[in-house]
Amino acid sequence: MPVTVAQNPFIGPRPISKDEPIFGRDEEINRLTHLLLAERIVLLYSPSGAGKSSLIHAGLLRSLTEETEDDFYLPPTIGLSITASSAAPGPSLFSEAVIRSLERAGPANGSTGKIDSIEEYLRSHLKKSANGRCICLVFDQFEECVTFLPGQEAAKSAFFLDLARTLADPNVWALFAVREDFLAPIIDLGRVLPTRFKQAFRLDFLSKSRAQEVIQKTAHLGHYEFAAAALEQLVNDLAIVNVQGVDGTFSSSLCTSRLPADTLSKGYRKGQRRSKSGIWSVRQTEVRDRKAVSMTRSPPITKMSSPKSPKTTRHANGT
Repeated sequence: MPVTVAQNPFIGPRPISKDEPIFGRDEEINRLTHLLLAERIVLLYSPSGAGKSSLIHAGLLRSLTEETEDDFYLPPTIGLSITASSAAPGPSLFSEAVIRSLERAGPANGSTGKIDSIEEYLRSHLKKSANGRCICLVFDQFEECVTFLPGQEAAKSAFFLDLARTLADPNVWALFAVREDFLAPIIDLGRVLPTRFKQAFRLDFLSKSRAQEVIQKTAHLGHYEFAAAALEQLVNDLAIVNVQGVDGTFSSSLCTSRLPADTLSKGYRKGQRRSKSGIWSVRQTEVRDRKAVSMTRSPPITKMSSPKSPKTTRHANGT
């Protein structure tokens, strides 16, 4: 008699998609959503493998839609995806890569023709698709603009100037996700942007307890259960990393403060809504994640401001 085997709920080394649930990142999703709504332009950075792409696709985009009652138009997540064959030298090299990425879902309101400026594409295509809504551009793996084709300094400068003109429109929001080891050159190039990347959010690895929660809840999706001792041993095993010595050789080491493994998650989120007064309100959220498994403290935000109401009232005491 054939035996029915439950589908393996552990997705392996790939980001969680928008249709998959996400465990263990409710706080980060909530804080990043409200930081972006309040500040308009945010730089998201993290160590490699902490789960930026999963946080964006399975958490942030869904949260933005639910939080704003679909007041934002969200084009496809932007990846530069430059290849040797598409990397024709020129000042619009990176801007053209952004437009190709936006066109993945099909040309918005007609063919783009020879448009090589993000600002022009926004005006002639995205605003028509937005139909009066605010537009939120999400750039994933944005460090590719400095890691690909070294020496293209003129193209990089032209790209950031194009972004600056695009983001000068107050109805355009943007999130830029980068690996933190490329943070310095990105911030340097971003000095021309309206906010100069002053608002940043650091995503760190999960704490040990949250990593255990991610693994256990992920196992439940496949109707499995980890014994407490086995779960603790699994997290400890995942904390073992290879460390390179001064002589170039590698040895195994137990990382006691963080677990740099990246790949175990899945989840579901129920979001919040906007209050009648127009203030972005925070309600009790329910988020489940199954992505990066790691040990350390919860990620801090460089600056966190509460969303502002469009209208304020000055009282007699001046407050």
